[in-house]
Amino acid sequence: MRPANVVRSRVVTRLSPTAVGAGVSVGFIVTLISAGILALILALTPVTEKALAAVVSVMGALSVFAGGFAAARRSGGRGWLHGGVTGCAYAAACFLVGLIFFPGLMPPATLPRRLILGFGIGLIGGITALNF
Repeated sequence: MRPANVVRSRVVTRLSPTAVGAGVSVGFIVTLISAGILALILALTPVTEKALAAVVSVMGALSVFAGGFAAARRSGGRGWLHGGVTGCAYAAACFLVGLIFFPGLMPPATLPRRLILGFGIGLIGGITALNF
């Protein structure tokens, strides 16, 4: 018989697609919110679009980090895996959206770099979610 004060831990043995889907959704929500904030900055201040190029890259990285964080929290385990896969899925989804709406703007040769960056940033988010 188990004592009443012992908590059973949940061991995650495989990838949770629902956690990854939730993480990608969180990433897109963060992207939409940050895009709205950047649009307000552009509309209400004399800042140009060229000046915000680096800010857009940082906001994309924060979106992937937040998605990896959310996926790992939702899964409860294997944060590095859930975060990394979420980052790859987010990068692939953004790449596909870019190909559909801006066909000549995104060369397919950039996809591997985007997937690696997405995996790395999502991985950091997933590790952070479960360890801090």
